[in-house]
Amino acid sequence: MRHGEAGEARFDADRPLTPRGRSQADASALGLRRLNVRVPVIHHSPYLRARQTAEIVAGVFGSKLVVDEGLTPSSSPERAAEALIEHREGAFVVAHMPILPAIIDLLCGARVSFPTAAVAQIVVLGGTGVLGGLWSCEVLERVR
Repeated sequence: MRHGEAGEARFDADRPLTPRGRSQADASALGLRRLNVRVPVIHHSPYLRARQTAEIVAGVFGSKLVVDEGLTPSSSPERAAEALIEHREGAFVVAHMPILPAIIDLLCGARVSFPTAAVAQIVVLGGTGVLGGLWSCEVLERVR
């Protein structure tokens, strides 16, 4: 999942969610819950906007939060992809551009646009992946 819309701050890591960003994160989380997605653990970037998004999702699912320094915008997508492959039970990640589409490209060979609060599903098969879906918060908000 990409974090919700972020506001401004002196340092990139300190950019908070805007009210719209909070609403986006909530809409995506509620849509996922209506789809019966399970989110026991959320790995998130240490950046404020990602942490706030993860906290909103965790509030909907009762998830455990894990800070992952390897999910910042400048992190290695190769390292992040390898770490995701190791999570055999599955992983829910909240991170940023450009690392999220880079992970999808590495694992699935797909180039995708990744709007704020969008969620991608990657099914990992061995050392590669299949893109199971990519949903915007607007689409998840319409799930009944």
